[in-house]
Amino acid sequence: MGDILIQAGMLIAVIALGYLLKRTGILPREAFGIVSKIVLWVTLPSVVICNFAKTNMDAAYLWMIVIGFGTMALLAWIGYWINRKKSVDEQVFDMLNLTGFNIGCFALPYISGLLGPAAVTAVCMFDAGGGLGSGGGVNALCASMQENGRFRPKEMLIKLGKSFLLVVYVVMILLRSFAIPIPSLVVRFCELCGAGNRFLAMLMIGLGLSFTIPKNQMRWIGKAILIRYGIAIALGFLFYQFLPFSEDVRLGAVIAVLAPVASLAPPFTQERGGDYELSSGWNTLTIIISLGLITAVMLLKAGI
Repeated sequence: MGDILIQAGMLIAVIALGYLLKRTGILPREAFGIVSKIVLWVTLPSVVICNFAKTNMDAAYLWMIVIGFGTMALLAWIGYWINRKKSVDEQVFDMLNLTGFNIGCFALPYISGLLGPAAVTAVCMFDAGGGLGSGGGVNALCASMQENGRFRPKEMLIKLGKSFLLVVYVVMILLRSFAIPIPSLVVRFCELCGAGNRFLAMLMIGLGLSFTIPKNQMRWIGKAILIRYGIAIALGFLFYQFLPFSEDVRLGAVIAVLAPVASLAPPFTQERGGDYELSSGWNTLTIIISLGLITAVMLLKAGI
């Protein structure tokens, strides 16, 4: 129990450090973009490669891709359905901000120091499936909705292809599925690069925090919390109780579905002409809620 609380406390401290460095001007606002590029292009892919190199692929991991995609699709559909009688812009806003999971920059750094490679790989596989939507798929669909229903698969593929992390997932899944070993020098190099991922990922979150939520949008926030986390908790319970996999894989599925909203939701919202300020504030709020929920899950696992 002590290790879990210490881990959560350290992560909160690093997030707070990033926020203070931004607020005091020690780091400029541009620092968020620099740190995020290092995380998304170097340290996080390195962690993914290392974990895949230590894990033998089996059907459970492949099913996690399907589960991740299905969960993402369910939330996107709910975002559309609850606004089916409203404007397309309102449908698009909810589809972008109720779906997606910030696994790479939040859940993965959190659990990598507490759980084994099986759970970490399960989370990665869930992210690979969900990333088909949060990495650009849902945004491309929303763009099509705003353009009189014209769906352009080419645009979606271009957006997905720009997600380097998603490309890494696909390559590693193919390599490990065919039992192709990862060269030891590559793994050692990735271990060196990935060593700083937990710190940089949490620092990046701190640099990107936004506590500005318009007062007239508090009703939407309440609705979003009930929908997003009501579904997440229900699915987490079902995953842990009924998935026919090992406990580590099932626990990975629970942690993945409790992760915050994808960090790409605010920029995608801005791209679609939505309320960027509300999206950013909501994104920050989900980080706080998810931190509490995932910590509670880890404490329950520890037997308190």
